[in-house]
Amino acid sequence: MLQAAELDTFVMATTRITEAFRDIASMLFKAVGITIAWAGETEVELGI
Repeated sequence: MLQAAELDTFVMATTRITEAFRDIASMLFKAVGITIAWAGETEVELGI
């Protein structure tokens, strides 16, 4: 996803059902040295 040449829709699957997507996304980006700040709530929440 980070290396995609264009914006697109991606599907992420995991067996970690006890964690919110924002927590999993934060862990994934942290693994590559990127910190995400979150703004908004529910369907309009954005990682910036």
